[in-house]
Amino acid sequence: MQPIIDHDCWNLTPMIHSINPLMWVSQMGINLHQMERLAPYPGANRPIPHAAASLDIQPGMSFAFEPNVCRGNHRLNVGGAAIVTDGDPEILNNLTNRLNRVN
Repeated sequence: MQPIIDHDCWNLTPMIHSINPLMWVSQMGINLHQMERLAPYPGANRPIPHAAASLDIQPGMSFAFEPNVCRGNHRLNVGGAAIVTDGDPEILNNLTNRLNRVN
């Protein structure tokens, strides 16, 4: 969250959320005052707090990781998912975590 604030960016959607059980999301709506489309709607630019912030992570749960940031009208969103196991997490995708430019 702090890098978004430090670099004058904003964020709307959660960085991490549960898939199973579907009940937990991280804080979202960081620096929404920069989203000009919300200006006509007083109060719509407030940060959205964690939902079900206290959660005991247990084997069998699954989570989506979607770090994202917006600057002006541009957005970057990288995603992945994992299942909690008794040992190392089971990663559900093998997408690269590097920026790939397409000409």
